[in-house]
Amino acid sequence: MTTAEIITTGAELLNGSVTNGHARVLGSMLGRLGIPLVRDTTVIDDPALIVSAIKQAVAKSDLVFITGGLGPTQDDITREALCEALDLKMSLNPDVLEHINKRYAQSGSRAMEGRERQAMVIDGADALLNPVGSAPGQRLDHQGGTIFVLPGPPSEFISMMQHHVLEWIAQHLLVGAAPVEKVFMLAGIGESEIVNRLRDHALVGSDIEVAFCAMPGRVELRLTSHNVVALEQAALQVAGHFGEHVYSDRRMAMEQVIGEKLLASGQTLGVAESCTGGLLGGRLTCVPGSSTWFKGGIISYADEVKVALLGVRESDLQEHGSVSCPVAEQMARGVCEKLGTDFGIGITGVAGPDGGSPDKPVGLVYIALAMPSGIEVQEDTFRGDREMIRESSVQRAMSQLWRALA
Repeated sequence: MTTAEIITTGAELLNGSVTNGHARVLGSMLGRLGIPLVRDTTVIDDPALIVSAIKQAVAKSDLVFITGGLGPTQDDITREALCEALDLKMSLNPDVLEHINKRYAQSGSRAMEGRERQAMVIDGADALLNPVGSAPGQRLDHQGGTIFVLPGPPSEFISMMQHHVLEWIAQHLLVGAAPVEKVFMLAGIGESEIVNRLRDHALVGSDIEVAFCAMPGRVELRLTSHNVVALEQAALQVAGHFGEHVYSDRRMAMEQVIGEKLLASGQTLGVAESCTGGLLGGRLTCVPGSSTWFKGGIISYADEVKVALLGVRESDLQEHGSVSCPVAEQMARGVCEKLGTDFGIGITGVAGPDGGSPDKPVGLVYIALAMPSGIEVQEDTFRGDREMIRESSVQRAMSQLWRALA
């Protein structure tokens, strides 16, 4: 089986300033061709570290992808590191230099110094002209394997994959059939409990790969196998066993499922948010066409806003506090009345890191759901930092609505 790995370079990928999504993109593209991405290595712009990573990669994998460090400045050292690792040399490629000059001319920007440096191609490598940027890529055959050197910016990396790499793989490699995948999106159950149930009830066989992706308030359960019959049988067992927790058998966000159900029923939704500060409304409006079923939201962070816009009673705020069951209930009812919706969600809680007390600790959240059949209020205490608590609150609110719609 052909295997692949990726090496990404750049200090910005490790100090938190830039999110590195190259492995996810590459793994998805190669997975559809039946080529597994087996390792992902990220290193800073240090020659010794890059050389070491390259030597390890070419010794283990058939396809090695190296991204980043192909610019014109002195800290763009990927080409030099690759030459050192493989004991090769590089030289100026006139065609690449012409392409770079044309890119600068077309963009109307001043050509940067170091263009010649950017046009250096490793001896024996094929230059891969960049459709959307100046930095070229390179493809090099080495000891039975192939190395692709690609630009780091995501748009350029993806474009190079689409224009050069995938086509080359299709023409030159005998790739295997991609495994078949079954996905279940679950809510209201934790990853550890899912694992225990799968093991205790022997729901999947040894020829099926099981993977999980846990997120606040939800878990993606993925079954993968080349044995289609066994996979279908396992999927039926999983669906039957976890049925009450499965909100989708496709890779979908909860807000998409809610939107589909509200659209089908012709019903509408409004939200009243305190501690989540508009996060729930933001998630809902990410769904295309949400204006059909989502009327809007009220961010009632201050108590006076809860009273003025949502009709929360001042007496209940004084007696129970803003983080309480009665206030959440009145927020949900109030947003329904104010916006004229069938469903209303009210969220109030202590997101932290300050503001907690022995009676109302950080993480305490009340979520009320007003609906045609009545109202229900759920009390939860979430763990984590402020953003985790807020995100968990949003997800729990959507899960509560999904169950009511289901």
